[in-house]
Amino acid sequence: MPKLSRGGGGPSELGKWMRTNGPALLMLTFVFLLALFIRSYFAYETSAENDYIVSGGSDSYYWRRIIDYHVETGLNLFRDPLLNYPDNLVNPRPPFFSMSVAVPAVLMEGLFASIDDSVGFFLVWSTAFWGALTVVPVYFLGKETFGRRVGLAAAFFFAIMPAHVQRSVLSNADHDAIILFLIVMIFYFLLKAIRVQEHKKWVESWKSGTSIVAGLKSYLGGSHAAILYALMAGTAYAALMMTWVGFAYVTVIILVYYVIQLFVNMFRYQDSTSVTMLVMISMSFGYLLAFPYYANYFDSFFNDRFLIPLLLSAGGLIFGVMFVVSRDSPWTISLPTIAGVTIAIVAGVSLFYAPLADAIVTGQGYFSQSKLYTTISEARAPQFSELALSFGMVTFFLSLAGLIYALIKIPKRTGAEYIFMVVWL
Repeated sequence: MPKLSRGGGGPSELGKWMRTNGPALLMLTFVFLLALFIRSYFAYETSAENDYIVSGGSDSYYWRRIIDYHVETGLNLFRDPLLNYPDNLVNPRPPFFSMSVAVPAVLMEGLFASIDDSVGFFLVWSTAFWGALTVVPVYFLGKETFGRRVGLAAAFFFAIMPAHVQRSVLSNADHDAIILFLIVMIFYFLLKAIRVQEHKKWVESWKSGTSIVAGLKSYLGGSHAAILYALMAGTAYAALMMTWVGFAYVTVIILVYYVIQLFVNMFRYQDSTSVTMLVMISMSFGYLLAFPYYANYFDSFFNDRFLIPLLLSAGGLIFGVMFVVSRDSPWTISLPTIAGVTIAIVAGVSLFYAPLADAIVTGQGYFSQSKLYTTISEARAPQFSELALSFGMVTFFLSLAGLIYALIKIPKRTGAEYIFMVVWL
């Protein structure tokens, strides 16, 4: 801990830190409180006066059922006897969000007239809280990439963005707000890992076992900060897996960035070992932490929601390893070889495990939807006018102009962290 200064001495370390970061901290606190006010003020009275009624539709009421089950039994509702009654069915909602409501509701029960009131209070406030809290990682993302002022501006615009307010208003009582919070946390920690990582030629020759061992030891010994951030990204990734079964959406975005970075490094004759290690560490740690939950379902739910994204991630990393070990070969030779091997692997997978091949081609269904998927109103892609107005017309076109500018600048800014942000946008 920094020591406070005494007497006529100079300012303490804490004083220096506050002088440097105090204004930004104050502004970020104001933005958080503003975001919380916008999401809660106009909805709280209506909800609280009606036994904490929720406004998020059937999803919200089902979350309340899951939370009540947690509170009553202390257990997770793995299979719900009321779904597909009387045969029961898998509860498709992982427990991270519901437990984040149930645990404080039980701990704070004494402040309310009943446990039902405590659960209702924390449930309706959950979306507003997580929605407002998302301004913090948004700020750090902007700060890391473009500077402190951009980070504060991004946090402010995010706080008042109509699209996000709509999905995180108090009483919505759904998991959308915490999902986006965790997604931004994943991207921030991964971006930070990429940024602090030293990108150099760690292994002198991939043809020598001694050189490979020495290079990997050197990487592990000299990349402590980057590995720590990658592990934090993996922790947030695991939390997302245990919140939302559609986490493959984030998996696909990370893999798309990873593949683009591999090609950029290949054409610039740069080593991809460090970025491969960071993606591997973050994803592997996330899958490892989330596995105990999904292991309760050794059936189609496990295969579709966990195994396929896991194999998709493994396939992406194997694809990357081919780029890494062929680093010293001319890309005119290595690229056709990698393409041929990849096509052969995908063809083999399509013959023996068609669902995985479909996931590779369609991005786990997020880039190519089935006819049944298109009938879901909530999953329908918005029209352009809806998309623009949901962000705010001025904000949308400013963002679009910024994206175009960022794309134009890629030839001059080929840093891994810059490409990561552009791919996400």
